[in-house]
Amino acid sequence: MPPVTGHGTCTSWSVLSPDHVAAAFDVDPARGPSTARAAELLRTDGPNSLPEENPVPGRQRCPAQCRSHLQTGFDSKQMNGGQR
Repeated sequence: MPPVTGHGTCTSWSVLSPDHVAAAFDVDPARGPSTARAAELLRTDGPNSLPEENPVPGRQRCPAQCRSHLQTGFDSKQMNGGQR
């Protein structure tokens, strides 16, 4: 098992057992981090969330969807009710 001395020092977290990762972060898996530890992680690492993307306006989304259909083409069977 790779050595872990704290978060950010190991590049292959996915190969570690959950217990090993919990020990590296000093967290009890059954209870999660203490309130103080959670506040420290929030302060140092920020919130545990993904950045929100701005929605694409409809006037840009519609032409893109139409181009997608035109590029992939239509199945001639669908266009002629199953007849070629």
